[in-house]
Amino acid sequence: MAKRRSTKKRSASTFTLINRSIIVVRPKQPFADWANSFDDGSPKFDLEEQRREAPNSYLVYDYTESDNLRFIIDFYWATVFEYELNAWMRDPKTWPQTRTLEMFRQWFDIDFAPVVSDIVADVPLEI
Repeated sequence: MAKRRSTKKRSASTFTLINRSIIVVRPKQPFADWANSFDDGSPKFDLEEQRREAPNSYLVYDYTESDNLRFIIDFYWATVFEYELNAWMRDPKTWPQTRTLEMFRQWFDIDFAPVVSDIVADVPLEI
């Protein structure tokens, strides 16, 4: 069943703030090298396209200042790393067995958005 898309917009005075922040994860060359190392007939990983058009976003605890980005990454890096690997190859045996925070930082760029607003007027959030 197709999801209903909203056609109504909220005015700026009625935006709903969500008690989460967002991190946006963009892969870097080492991730692309790993993703393209498999000879399984799947499409090749296009780094520029993924960085520009299809980065993954994650809702995280509500933090109001980007200074907290380091804390957020320290807290979530392992979970996000596994999710990113799983998005490309489902078999954990194909993932790098030793993953560290330093490796995570080498494989991904992280952007932080401390404020998340819901501007859709007539479709409630579904969780």
